[in-house]
Amino acid sequence: MQVKGPVEVSVKAALVEVIEVAEASDRQSQPVPMFWPAWQHAGTETSPSVAYLNGAWRMFYDTYQAGQNIGTGWDCLSEASTTSITSTNAAFTDTSTGPLTCMPQYGGVLDPSIFVDPTTNQAWLIYKTNDGGNYQGTGAQASHLFVQAINANGVGLYGSPTMIWTNDTVHFPWENTLDNPDLIEANGRWLVLFATGNWQSASYAEAYLTCTGPLGPCTQPDTTPFLSQATAGTAAAIGPGGGSLFDDPHSGWYLTFESWSKSCATYSCGAVRQLFITPFDPGV
Repeated sequence: MQVKGPVEVSVKAALVEVIEVAEASDRQSQPVPMFWPAWQHAGTETSPSVAYLNGAWRMFYDTYQAGQNIGTGWDCLSEASTTSITSTNAAFTDTSTGPLTCMPQYGGVLDPSIFVDPTTNQAWLIYKTNDGGNYQGTGAQASHLFVQAINANGVGLYGSPTMIWTNDTVHFPWENTLDNPDLIEANGRWLVLFATGNWQSASYAEAYLTCTGPLGPCTQPDTTPFLSQATAGTAAAIGPGGGSLFDDPHSGWYLTFESWSKSCATYSCGAVRQLFITPFDPGV
């Protein structure tokens, strides 16, 4: 596992414009877009993962249910879709009448990420549990990683989820959570990236698991995160997290990740999240 000299990148103007329009709509108290089904708490949708499955673009994301107070309930998963995406129109529609899964017994479900096995063409969804809330006095809970198959038509999940990892603070004291998991296969080697630590701090970092397949079993070979402020290759990457891997057929593997712009590591102090991309050696 090796990171090679990250380069900071800019978000495309089209995406910035979409975000600004949404924020302006909220400020002017205009009707909520039809994107949100009635069962959702509008405005709590986060952590989207998008892939082209069975003739359409599918987006899995997490959200609160209507009527739940933020910070005292739990996140659930939902799915939206669209048949086309352009530089000026990337609107998805969610027609669901309820969540895909919530797992309140584990503190909620969030941070979904889609992976398609290049050998079998099976689409999988990896996600974490425990949103940090304190539903009905359950208090702090362990964070788990689950993997579940996506239906062949790209709509919904099937079968039972398989738990592949639980955060281990005994052997890895820094591993207090398992944020934004990302599952890949590289030349027969299965890897799961995840972020851990306090995301509003310079200590946030990326670690990884090695697995024998998409459903595990998995092991954690390193005693420290492979990507931190100290190892990112640039002092500008403060508290790196949200790592995602992709394979360019022409130039190999790359890692994208985000980090804070200031050591204070919060929006309230004027820091912002930056996006980086860097060549990556998965060790295959």
